[in-house]
Amino acid sequence: MARISGAFVSTLLVLLAITLGCSQNKPLDRAAKLEKQGHADEALQIYQSQLGLTPEYDRGRQAELQFRMGECLLALNRTREAFSAFNKAVELDSSHPTARLRLGEMYLLSGSLDHATEQAQAILNHSGKNLDALALLGAAASASGNDGVARNAFEDVLEQDPTRIKVALSLAELLNRRGETETARAVLLRAANSQPHSAAPWMTLGRLEETVGRVAKAEEAYRTAVSIEDAPDTNLRLAQFLERTARVKEAKLVLLHVDALRPEFRTAHADLDLITNDTLQARQSYLTALNGFTPTEGKAGREDRARTIARLIESDLASHNTSPASSDRLVTMASLARKQLEFFQNELDPATREILQAEIAVAGNDLSTARIHADAAVQIAPDSASAQYVDGVVKSRLGDPMAARIAWESALENDDSHVPSRIALAQLLLNQHDFEGAQSNIIPVVREEPANLEALMVFGHVLVAENDLGSAEVIANRAQVAAPNSPMPDLLRGEIALANRDPGNALIAFQKAVLRDPDNEEAIDGLTRAYKGGQVKREMLMGMEKIARSEPASATLLQISGQLFAEHGWNEDAKRCLISAVQIDPSRSSAALQLARVLMLTGDMKRASQYAVLVPGISEVFQGVAAEQRGDVDAAVSHYEAAVRAGDRTAVAANNLAWIYAGRRTHLDRALEVAKRAVELSPRDAGILDTLGFVHLQRREYTDAVKILEHARSLALGDRTPELPQIEQHLRTAYISSGQPELAAALHEFPRN
Repeated sequence: MARISGAFVSTLLVLLAITLGCSQNKPLDRAAKLEKQGHADEALQIYQSQLGLTPEYDRGRQAELQFRMGECLLALNRTREAFSAFNKAVELDSSHPTARLRLGEMYLLSGSLDHATEQAQAILNHSGKNLDALALLGAAASASGNDGVARNAFEDVLEQDPTRIKVALSLAELLNRRGETETARAVLLRAANSQPHSAAPWMTLGRLEETVGRVAKAEEAYRTAVSIEDAPDTNLRLAQFLERTARVKEAKLVLLHVDALRPEFRTAHADLDLITNDTLQARQSYLTALNGFTPTEGKAGREDRARTIARLIESDLASHNTSPASSDRLVTMASLARKQLEFFQNELDPATREILQAEIAVAGNDLSTARIHADAAVQIAPDSASAQYVDGVVKSRLGDPMAARIAWESALENDDSHVPSRIALAQLLLNQHDFEGAQSNIIPVVREEPANLEALMVFGHVLVAENDLGSAEVIANRAQVAAPNSPMPDLLRGEIALANRDPGNALIAFQKAVLRDPDNEEAIDGLTRAYKGGQVKREMLMGMEKIARSEPASATLLQISGQLFAEHGWNEDAKRCLISAVQIDPSRSSAALQLARVLMLTGDMKRASQYAVLVPGISEVFQGVAAEQRGDVDAAVSHYEAAVRAGDRTAVAANNLAWIYAGRRTHLDRALEVAKRAVELSPRDAGILDTLGFVHLQRREYTDAVKILEHARSLALGDRTPELPQIEQHLRTAYISSGQPELAAALHEFPRN
């Protein structure tokens, strides 16, 4: 909530005693003192009691009391009630400038720019050149794109009062946006001279210099800000700059200083460890912070400690998202987090407890329990971004991406800066090939948390999808500096190389990723695709298998060998390698899944079912496939639906279910939902993309069908998949149906590599 200056607030509080009476209004004097000391709840009670004692004819006094109540309610984060109080103040006294100003500020924050302008104009009409109203008018005009009005308003304010830093920053931002960088720089330097003890102009100047590539000048500005105000905020901005310029070690030293400046909330360094996936170090740092906790008095201190506890528990769960892990490990991590929650539960509010319980259940793959706790969290705290976020996570895992998207968008409506929701939404949009939407959601995260590994990876993959491979390489390098032991930057480099049709460098990158994390399924899949894209001979794979069997035998390399054998149709070799991989590591469910698929292809359903039990939730998939093969489509639908509800992650159930519904032209909404779910699970499978395109065809959504099927054909051409003729048939139909018969006619002329 935008607030007026502290000096102005102090003046109002001093004048309050005069406005409402002096000696005969000792309760109001006490309320003003309490409000100034930060005890808004106590002050509010006094104002409410005095309002009840004020006669109806004294509308001016009632208006002032309503205004003071609104200020207290704002301080208590009771925004809706504050808005109502300010409205009542204006109804009682239409000339009340500060009540109108607050209303205007609240309208501005909610995006109601016309209403904000109306409030500012009403103040100006009644009071003449009110600088606060002019500033509000400028802010509303700037937000609505009316740069001329905004600039005039901001310049008028600064001409009369050059010390208004916030207005100067707004004017500089407007000028920079219009490309008037030199003028913006001059405005910031004037603001710095007029307020030499404020760091804000220097921090804004630092960001401006960064955007135009003047890195040395940017660093100078950030360090000047720190020298003026050696505070947590200025140091955090300096640390972010250092992270953006790949100087993570330096950034960590600055964050240690932030923790020293903020002894009641020592989490800055731990937070960096967490977002760079150094989860063990993050966990230790959060424990240290809790053990040495020196809480401030009152609610703020309790909230700081509660936030630290929540981050400790989330660090226990974070390794679950770093790379796929064995089911035993997931259970262990979930159990550890659950014990922490049980120990600290009395220090957490009910909504936070439900959120953490939902996250723990998701980590343990207990989706039914997760659903219960997520529902409870949203019911308790409907305006909580964290509650909406975890609700979206559960819905996504349950196979409902549309509902997940709605939840994450709701989270961002409640808190536009909620990082987990932005990352989740960006990843979802990336999976759905909405690259522009994905980029617009992930860029704010990369800007504010430049070392956030998960955000960097999403951004990097968006850039690859948009064929901006040079920028993607820059992001991969930044990620490597932020997390030198993580396989994720190498995975991104592998994807960059594949997009650049460079299978040699792709192999090197994916092999590095496998060496860093032998259990990483993305690395295994990438290495497989890199081999698949080149000229692979059986003798080459036999050599890889031989290396994999050398002591100590590598389940990972055996799995990769088996998958590559299967990709080239050498099924007996594939079975041999995959059986060995599962024998070495029985918890390797991905190898068991691949083995079951090979056994199914060779008609050995009995043994496929035996290995299927090693893959959570897959038994329903195999029963569905068996039912479909014997012609019992209704039974197949029943089994596939059960598999999707159970959280099946093979993409088989969702894909086959969508195909059946689309073929029957029934339940097309559900067909679209599960087809998108299948694409999320296997975004590079041309056959699965073909299913989604076919569903769009049956729904007569021809533009969407063309977009999806063109992408499917591109993948099919590159991978030489057998689905290519079917994809082209569907694409031809989509072209004709969308009024592009010339593209349909020319389809056979397109190169097939």
